[in-house]
Order: sequence, then C-alpha cells, then structure tokens
Amino acid sequence: MRGLSPALRRSRSRSRPPQRPGSVQTRRTGAESSQQLLMIMITINITTKVVVVVVVVVVVVVVVVVVVVVKQLAIIVTAAAAAATVLTIIIQCNNKNITFTSKP
Repeated sequence: MRGLSPALRRSRSRSRPPQRPGSVQTRRTGAESSQQLLMIMITINITTKVVVVVVVVVVVVVVVVVVVVVKQLAIIVTAAAAAATVLTIIIQCNNKNITFTSKP
C-alpha cells in the first residue's frame, strides 16, 4: 500500500473482503421471529379454511350428482332399508344359533 496514491489507499482500506453467503449468522430479534411465526400461523389458518371449503364443495357436488343421476332415490332407499332389515334378522338368528331348515 506504500506506493499507491492517497486516494487509492483510502479506497483499498474501505473495501471489505468478500464474505461467503451463509458464513455470517444473522441474529433475529424477537419481533422478527414472532412476526414470522404469525405469518406461518396465518398461512396454516388459510390453508385449513381452504381445505374445509374444498371438502364442503365436493360433498355438495356429490350429493347433487347422486340426486340428479338417480331420480328413483326413494326406491333405492327403500330397497336398502329392506336389505338392512333382512341382514339384521339373519345376523340375530346366527347369534342365537337359529337355522332356517325345512324338514320334509
């Protein structure tokens, strides 16, 4: 640095050596970290609301499609109730060891 002009000497002493990214740890203040946590919580809250809305929309669409496609819904419900009744009777008879056998 001795042979340089005074202006160059000043500019050289001011320049810092380049730092590698990630070598210096930046310390966060409490306000910054709490703000970051708040942003994460807001994001989680928004995503849960979006998931709930999507689930509700899917359920409504499925119900509408079932009602539109199956116009004889009452018949199907009646048949399902009858099948459930028959299955219940069969299960109860199996629990009590009652068998339906016809003797000649």
